[in-house]
Amino acid sequence: MFQRIRRAIKTGLTNLATLCMDDMGDEIVVEYANTLYDYKNVRDEMLYLEGKRSTGGKTSLKHFFDGLVQER
Repeated sequence: MFQRIRRAIKTGLTNLATLCMDDMGDEIVVEYANTLYDYKNVRDEMLYLEGKRSTGGKTSLKHFFDGLVQER
């Protein structure tokens, strides 16, 4: 079950990194990047998608769920 959640969160990280690459000035995207994934991980994922890095950003279940609770 945790592996499925982790994969879904990783997919969300990839999607958010793609959105950041398209529109870096969008405040909502940057807010979610900071709250749910920690911006450093989103930036690492962006560099990975651009081919400038060999590994992508890391996901943390605890940080993600803490961010979700904080958004309520």
